[in-house]
Amino acid sequence: MAVRAVRAVFLPYLRVARDEHRAGQLATSPFWWRFSQRLWRRAVMTLEETIAAILDQRLAPLRVDLQRVAGALEALRSALPPALVPLKEAAKRMHVSEKTARRRVRAGEWPARRDGKLVLVDLAALRPLTEEEVFSAARRAISA
Repeated sequence: MAVRAVRAVFLPYLRVARDEHRAGQLATSPFWWRFSQRLWRRAVMTLEETIAAILDQRLAPLRVDLQRVAGALEALRSALPPALVPLKEAAKRMHVSEKTARRRVRAGEWPARRDGKLVLVDLAALRPLTEEEVFSAARRAISA
């Protein structure tokens, strides 16, 4: 964005210098022309910089809206009661066996509550593991 401002400031001066140079009115025109051309080349943005500047400018309001919506969503999530489902259903939704689900509840990886003999798992707190988490777990298993 600073490059655009520099270009906007010097552009009128460069045009005047170019016109004076063409008309032969500037006594020191070769020096001034070379200097102004070097200055202009430094101020010119590459295509990638131009596209990035335009995208930043256009996406800024959307980023603000997205942050506002994310905050509102997090507030709603914290206000809602937990979505408790039986262990068997939680295992199906997380694509693991029931035995693995019980192991994860016992290890404390999954938040769960007991209602008599029924084990209820909080689905809102569950999510599939990311690739990084799987990689780190595999690394820990190999090193142990």
